Amino acid sequence: IVLKINGDLVESLEYYHRSLELKESLLSADDPNLARTYNNLGNLYRIMGQSELAMVYYQKAESIFKTKYGSHDPMVGKLYSNEGLIYTRYGDYEKALQYFNQALTILQNDEAYSEDIASIYNNIGNAYYQLNDFNKALISYTKSVAKREENASVFRSRSYSNIALCYSKLNQYENALQYHQLSVDYLIRFFGKDHYLLAAEYLNYGHFLINTGRNQEGLKFYLQAINIFQYNYGDKHPSLSSCFGNIGDYYCQERDYLTALKYYQQSLFSIATNFSNKFNIYSNPDINQQILSK
Repeated sequence: IVLKINGDLVESLEYYHRSLELKESLLSADDPNLARTYNNLGNLYRIMGQSELAMVYYQKAESIFKTKYGSHDPMVGKLYSNEGLIYTRYGDYEKALQYFNQALTILQNDEAYSEDIASIYNNIGNAYYQLNDFNKALISYTKSVAKREENASVFRSRSYSNIALCYSKLNQYENALQYHQLSVDYLIRFFGKDHYLLAAEYLNYGHFLINTGRNQEGLKFYLQAINIFQYNYGDKHPSLSSCFGNIGDYYCQERDYLTALKYYQQSLFSIATNFSNKFNIYSNPDINQQILSK
């Protein structure tokens, strides 16, 4: 768990798979300890952009907990929340909201799951944001921040970042800038300068700066995000692809089409699993090439 928090994802994955092999050899197929490892593996695969594998492990865990403890067990609520995240990545935001609300119903009266509740509010906000309902999104993000500040949670940076995105959409740019800066400050303070969550915030912050005319500052944050994502994930990851794509969009708007194509090529390379041509803009992956999910 410590490895995952610190961003050492590959090492965490190896650790959990070794743990799983041991537990599967010693425990019955419906043992809750096995289900917890399935859930941890699901979380890692989700973070690494492998949504289908994540869902497989989440559903295995859900089946065990429901069988052992019933459908209202807190771990079932946590798994509904995790599965809602997968549906968010699939773009099925209405279904994601159903899962998040089911999770909230199970967990909301138990203070032991305060951070989970804060995360669910944040994820509900994300779904409304994608549905372009920015006022509902802001309400949910604000509930998430209140819960996290109440518990001095280090994860409040996620909610700060999302509030910033909402204010930007609502044309309240000074508020947006304030919350982006809060998010960056907290991430550096609690996780350091190489954590993947900081890279995600740099991606958001860079986009905001470019949209408000601070182009060079925005590009600087995009490039910092690329370096951090590569440090954590290597050369293949959806978030890395988004960084390259955003830089390509910027140069396209500037009518520097050749530079834009170079960044779009790297964006393709980062998301196409078996595509190896990173720099030749005249070489593209097959239309049926498997891609990593966001």
